Amino acid sequence: MQIPEEIRKSVFFILFPTKDGNKLAGTGYFVSMPVADDLNRMFIYLITAKHVIVEAKRASVDGKIWLRINTKSGFEYVVTEGSAWQTH
Repeated sequence: MQIPEEIRKSVFFILFPTKDGNKLAGTGYFVSMPVADDLNRMFIYLITAKHVIVEAKRASVDGKIWLRINTKSGFEYVVTEGSAWQTH
């Protein structure tokens, strides 16, 4: 079974800063869900394995978790607060 193109293109890389530079922690993907009472709005979730976020929070020197998102013209970084990530 092949992975659908729209899912394959939703992957991002998770990094965290160390004293020696950024370290790759893992990968994740985006999922969107419509808001129940307003189908014109969507919730967007970032999904990854729990151990990726646990390690990034533990080892990040400044509490930040970076996302490297591929774009048609290259890639962009998005910086997030480690404390904003929730595990289930």
